[in-house]
Amino acid sequence: MRRVRNTGDVRWQGGLVFVGTALAGEPLGLVELPGGDWLVRFMAIDLGVIDRRSGRFQPYAAARPGRRVGLEHNQKTVRDVPGP
Repeated sequence: MRRVRNTGDVRWQGGLVFVGTALAGEPLGLVELPGGDWLVRFMAIDLGVIDRRSGRFQPYAAARPGRRVGLEHNQKTVRDVPGP
């Protein structure tokens, strides 16, 4: 576990890695992946990885607006449900 500094950095292997100022003061979990990179997690949210070669944080891309990420074909959103 690492706590994010006010600057958005976490200490990592003798240096600092920038993960984002929005997480300042928050604890992050780090999990080593089979390939040697490190998964960065906030609560139950996987934020990205620290690349083992570059030592830089690579955030996962955010879902783009309008995309139905994770919905099954037979499920409907509120927008799709007919109303009165």
